[in-house]
Amino acid sequence: MAEVIQPIIIKKCRAKKHAAHSTSWKVALADFMTALMTLFLLLWLLASTTQSQRESIALQFQFQEKMDAASKGKRGLLDSGSGSSNTLMDLGGRGREIDREIEADDREEITDIYKKVKTEKQKMKRLKRNIERTISRSKVMSKYKGHIKLALEPDGLKVHVVDKENKQMFKKGGGIPKEFTRTIIKQLGTTINRVPNKIAIFGHTDSAPFQRINYSNWELSADRANAARRALVKGGIKESQIDRVVGLASTRPYDPENPEASVNRRISILVMNEGGVDKRFMLDY
Repeated sequence: MAEVIQPIIIKKCRAKKHAAHSTSWKVALADFMTALMTLFLLLWLLASTTQSQRESIALQFQFQEKMDAASKGKRGLLDSGSGSSNTLMDLGGRGREIDREIEADDREEITDIYKKVKTEKQKMKRLKRNIERTISRSKVMSKYKGHIKLALEPDGLKVHVVDKENKQMFKKGGGIPKEFTRTIIKQLGTTINRVPNKIAIFGHTDSAPFQRINYSNWELSADRANAARRALVKGGIKESQIDRVVGLASTRPYDPENPEASVNRRISILVMNEGGVDKRFMLDY
């Protein structure tokens, strides 16, 4: 009887890849770690910088936005003359050359503006230091230093002369400044007079309604702003330096959380950057 040969069967088991063994999770983890490090870096910067440094950083971003808008506006004017097309016309091979010339002009203009803004910023910082030095060295000014608040703004240096709870700058309900108020503002005028920049003066009140016929917080704030103007002129400010005198009543509180707070009753003197005030920031004053 013939021997039966058994076939040899070889089984090969192939392991199936589990979905969790893919590498996509590594990409997601890397994105998450990057976002987390960015958050930690931002928190560290906020904790390690001063208020003035943060304001300087904000000014840099605002300046860059203005420069981008100016550059786009200039290019838009150049492009608008060619009808509905936004591309440069074919001028026999000079298209790229013209584009480079426009970009060079933009860079030169932006560089000039940046230098001017940087110079003005430095000038305002020096003026702020001079005012702080005057306050610390003068016996009279140091006595009333609690009434004076300084802040660097995108459009210049803002000087607030504010009321205190126990010491008001003006006679109650009137636009006549007290003697110490005249002294403060005159001395500020003497110091501010060292720069030729234009000045804007704003009068503010608190939100308490004023009980007088045909005379409201609007008239009161305007009268007080004018009184501050006269004191500044006596301190040495030229009339030609004064750009505007505005009464804002209670519409721009210094302390929005407490509209009747004494600090909201104030005179704001804005020493403007050369070139004037950007209208977009006027609501802040």
